[in-house]
Amino acid sequence: MEPSKRDWKLYREKVSGWQEHYMERLIEDYVAYLNSNEPASTKFWTMEKRMKQDKKTPGVCIGQIENRFTPLSYIEQIFDSNKLIFRYNEKQNQFSLIETDYLLSTAFSGNDIYIFIKEKETVGRFFCRSFFPKEKKDYTIGQPQYTLLFKEKITVSTGEKVIQYDRLTPKSDSAKISLQENPKK
Repeated sequence: MEPSKRDWKLYREKVSGWQEHYMERLIEDYVAYLNSNEPASTKFWTMEKRMKQDKKTPGVCIGQIENRFTPLSYIEQIFDSNKLIFRYNEKQNQFSLIETDYLLSTAFSGNDIYIFIKEKETVGRFFCRSFFPKEKKDYTIGQPQYTLLFKEKITVSTGEKVIQYDRLTPKSDSAKISLQENPKK
């Protein structure tokens, strides 16, 4: 699936922030290495070589975030699945910059996808704060897991409502009657 014009426009708007984040990560790596127990001369020559290499790849390339595009095109199906929901506790991931209220984790093509959901100031309105496949870090560790009891999908354009999951509504009386008529032997 090729990215649309809208996707490219969004990419151009976001790339400068991603570039800055990429550079911050490089600096963090440099600082960590410079604080290591290596001899000063080794640090110097290693850093010179590393910085030359890093200058050749000066930032965010589409290849580095390409793994986000494919799952994004299936976002509706991902939301439709009944998977894991967590209340997001930022203290469990102190080094993360993601400010969110909820974390959804669902399998997609053999890998977990994380969807970070934030509640707007308007109660009951939510938006996707971040979305990416699981890489090295497992964001679900230490997060309180919720049990899904009810899920309703509303198509905004038509107003159509579909109950996708319901554990709140008691079984209908007709179901109870049919069980009484045909008891197990």
